[in-house]
Amino acid sequence: MPRTILSASSNKRPGDRRLLVSVVLNAVLFVALCCVGLYAFMVKVDMEEQKGLLIRNAVNQQRLEAHLSQARNDLAAARQEADDLRGRLNAQAVGEATLDSAKPALPVEIGFRKSFWRRGLIAKLKNQSTRSLVLVLAIRNPTLSRFRRYELKLGPKDQEEFGYSEGWEFASGDELAIYHNDYRGLKITVP
Repeated sequence: MPRTILSASSNKRPGDRRLLVSVVLNAVLFVALCCVGLYAFMVKVDMEEQKGLLIRNAVNQQRLEAHLSQARNDLAAARQEADDLRGRLNAQAVGEATLDSAKPALPVEIGFRKSFWRRGLIAKLKNQSTRSLVLVLAIRNPTLSRFRRYELKLGPKDQEEFGYSEGWEFASGDELAIYHNDYRGLKITVP
């Protein structure tokens, strides 16, 4: 009986075996061809996306260059306008300086003392005239880039102190400018 099984399996025709191998190889080749086609399709889609991205980037770059060119033109115009205004301001300042130099000196004596509470320096302002003065104090700290304006009224021959309790702790290097319409401005640097 085993012999019959052997002879039955050996009785298969060689053409059947070739047909089976051919079908399997064709199926494998078909699957490989489908994979290559799918890969080619994916590469094509990816290339189209990259092409679209490059086109969008080129359009964006053109827009940015146009904006940059416009900004450069605006900046050049603004600089020209600033130069013109600076020239006018300088001419006006020269005119005001000429007018200011024709005014009499401000009749105010200024001194400084240390604060009792160790809170900076105190400015002592004394009106040496016989009339009341309303002064504008412009104080600037160049180190801290701080600036404030105050108004101070001084009676005839009156003396006032100005310091931390009035809103400013004077320190060495502060710039104090005092103005009155009828007199030349007075500018000093705190010692």
